[in-house]
Amino acid sequence: MGVRITWDAPNIFEYFVDTHPELRHERDRLFGGHHEPSPEDKIELGRMFERLLNVDREEHAEKVEEVLSRCCDEIKRNKCRNEHEVMNLACLIDAEKRSNFEQAVFDAAALFDDNFAFDYNGPWPPHNFAEVDLKV
Repeated sequence: MGVRITWDAPNIFEYFVDTHPELRHERDRLFGGHHEPSPEDKIELGRMFERLLNVDREEHAEKVEEVLSRCCDEIKRNKCRNEHEVMNLACLIDAEKRSNFEQAVFDAAALFDDNFAFDYNGPWPPHNFAEVDLKV
């Protein structure tokens, strides 16, 4: 099964500015004056945003995995496709436990506010859990 969680915000940077005072302070410091920030300042602000994005992703993924691990045989984190994506999980479950898995997704979603959108789909072939060692 697949579980994808996204931030449900039209502008993810502004959402982070609203939820992370240190990012808001730095943005206001750089863009609040009567001078144009240097390219280096803009890059540093972008790095700060990326660091906070990754920290939040990790914290949120741990919360979701803790709930889902009760009914999954294995969970694999796939790379996020864009900055709005919080996590993209592949979950290996027993087909007979699908209703338990679906309930666990709802239980995990209950830990988050309306700024997050949960989507689960599948079942899919378990290709995320297969390892092939090719030798030439």
